[in-house]
Formats: sequence, structure tokens, C-alpha cells
Amino acid sequence: MWPALFLVAVACTAEPKGDFVSGEPDVLLHHIDKGVDAAAAEKVLRRVLAAVPQLKQMRAAQEKPSGGRVRLNLSLQSGPDPQAVDALERSHYFVYVNLQGSSGLLKTYTFVVAKDLNEVKAFDEDGDSVISIPKWLSKQER
Repeated sequence: MWPALFLVAVACTAEPKGDFVSGEPDVLLHHIDKGVDAAAAEKVLRRVLAAVPQLKQMRAAQEKPSGGRVRLNLSLQSGPDPQAVDALERSHYFVYVNLQGSSGLLKTYTFVVAKDLNEVKAFDEDGDSVISIPKWLSKQER
């Protein structure tokens, strides 16, 4: 099955590790799967931002209710694994996206990006499947 997502919220005063998107101090790119080179990882993460620009709007919308600064974190968790049993894992990158405020993790999303970067889809936890970005966005509005 798809890679499991385990998140632990830890309060700390240090700045998070990663590369900030140029000109956007509240968007952080993380390269976690060291089997994927840094340049390819950045392309994948930027592809998610381009395919789902609403993520930045979602970040901004969370600032008022959370009472402070909210950071958008994108993490490349895994690249295509030719040895994987699951077809999706063989042909896609897995990207975890979260919105993090001063009080901790606010929201978490998972996206899959085709290895040729031509397609980005969202993981639908309700249906345990991947869905199109427009369908995912409509579910977020509910």
C-alpha cells in the first residue's frame, strides 16, 4: 500500500530545515527521500505548487483563525520505486504538504506526482484513493 504518514509535532524555537521558496518566507521545500537528487526533488515540489496554487491561499486563510504566522511545508517523501509492488509507488513521487502554525500542525495533505511530472493528483483519505486536483479542491471547500 502507499507510504504511511506519521507526523510528530514538536515545539522548538529553531527555524525549520529546508529551502525557502525564493521571495516567499512562508513556503518551505523539504527534500526527504535522499534517493532523489536535489534538483529533481525541487522540480517535483515546485510542480505541486504550480498545479495547486490554492495551497498558498489556504495557508493565508489559516493565519487569522490560528492567530499568527502559518507556514506551508512541502516534503518529498518518496520517489518512484521500480521494485515496489504497488503500481502507484512504481510510477509516482509522494509529496506531503502541511500547514503549520505556532500551535502546531493545522492541516496535512498528500499529493502524488507522475514521474514525468505531467500529472499531479491528490490522495483522498476518505476514499483511500487518488483523485483529480479539481475534485480534491471541491472536497476542501465543504
